[in-house]
Amino acid sequence: MKLIDDLKSKDVTLPADKPALVYVLLAVFLGAYGVHNLWAGNADKGKAQLIIGFCCCAPIVYITALLDIANLIESLRKKA
Repeated sequence: MKLIDDLKSKDVTLPADKPALVYVLLAVFLGAYGVHNLWAGNADKGKAQLIIGFCCCAPIVYITALLDIANLIESLRKKA
């Protein structure tokens, strides 16, 4: 599979003024949205990840957040 081989063979290169630790932390916490690639200057890859992340991940996050808010309101009502 050429695409997988291409992805595996590419090295991540950061500009000299960008610390690797920040890149890793952004990748860990916001990797689904491509923030780490946007920060590192990989604009095309970052934009693609951002679009895919919001189309796929965001609806799930928003639904679970709404459920948590509803549960919070219900528990506050029971206490009152």
